This record gives sequence, structure tokens and C-alpha cells, in this order.
Amino acid sequence: MVSIRVNNFIHLHKLETLKCMFIAKDNVAREPLSLNLAFPLNLKKLTLSGCRISWEEMTVIGSLPELEELKLRDYAFEGSVWEPNEGEFTKLKYLLIDRNKLEHWYADYTHFPQLQHLCLNHCFELEAIPTEIGDIGNLEMIELFRCRSSVVASAMLIQEQQQSLGNEGLRVRVNSYRDYVDSLDSTSLRQRAYARGL
Repeated sequence: MVSIRVNNFIHLHKLETLKCMFIAKDNVAREPLSLNLAFPLNLKKLTLSGCRISWEEMTVIGSLPELEELKLRDYAFEGSVWEPNEGEFTKLKYLLIDRNKLEHWYADYTHFPQLQHLCLNHCFELEAIPTEIGDIGNLEMIELFRCRSSVVASAMLIQEQQQSLGNEGLRVRVNSYRDYVDSLDSTSLRQRAYARGL
């Protein structure tokens, strides 16, 4: 494991936006990193890329009281399971997860109470979006690109469940036609696709 200290940012009290990208030779990049994370409490937008941090260390980010936008790109986190803690991400509105080895994600409305936009890109190993994510009252958009058909199907199921409860505000956007077609595993979904002119 490669150990890197990323805790000097905590002294930048007025910093609101931070992008942290890790670039290394292939033999180093494959190893998970221990970053000794610490960020300024006023941070509102954070992008991490290539860091390969363990999901267990996500609690440091989730505890940032003002964080509204989080982008996790190119294996920012390493591991197959993410189970956030209740009471974290209290102001998060936008979450992007792009390219990772996440397979199982356990979460509900208590973990992201203010989430408005969820974006999943190239999540080839993720099995499904947690159904309880749909219970987030502010959620407006689930956006998917190059994800497994089961992920697309789970997003559409969440949308259908919310519509049955009278919530017409949640939209699902699938930016890969093949992903969408592969997810149409029932007659009702196919009929809905044709009705939309897809």
C-alpha cells in the first residue's frame, strides 16, 4: 500500500472547491492508497480521481458539513462494497461515480437526504442502485452512462415506484441506447419505450 499525506488542505479555511488527481505509473496506480485524508470544513465541491482510496475512508468526506457536489472519477475509491454511515453527506446535492469496481452499494434516503442528481458512468460491476434511494424527497435525476443493464433496470424500477406514489418529478436519463434496450425485460417497459419514441 502506498501512503500519501493529503491533510494540509485543512488549513485552507476559505477553500470551497478542490480537485485532487493522482497520476502514477501502472505498477503504482494498481495499489490502493492511504491518503491520511483531511479537508477544509467549508469545502462545497470536491473531485477525486485515480486515488484508489478504500470505501471505508469515505466517512472523512461524508463528514464535511458544507459539501454539495462530489465527483469520484477513474477509480477514486477501491473496493467492491460501499455502505455509507447515517448522518453523513447532509447537504450533498450532486453525486457522480465514474469508473470503479463497486459491486454492492447499500444506502437509503437517510444517507443522502438532500441529493438531487445521481450520475453513474462506466459502473460495469455495480449490480443495482439501492431501491431506497428513490425515497429521497429532493431527488430529481438519475443519469446513467455505460452501466450494466441491471443498473438501468433498477433505476427505471425506482422511477416507476415513485410514480405509483404520485411523485412525477423523478427523471431517469440513460445516455447509452444499448444499455436502455438491454434493460427492457418486461412488456410494460417495452411499451413505455415505444411510447417515448426511443
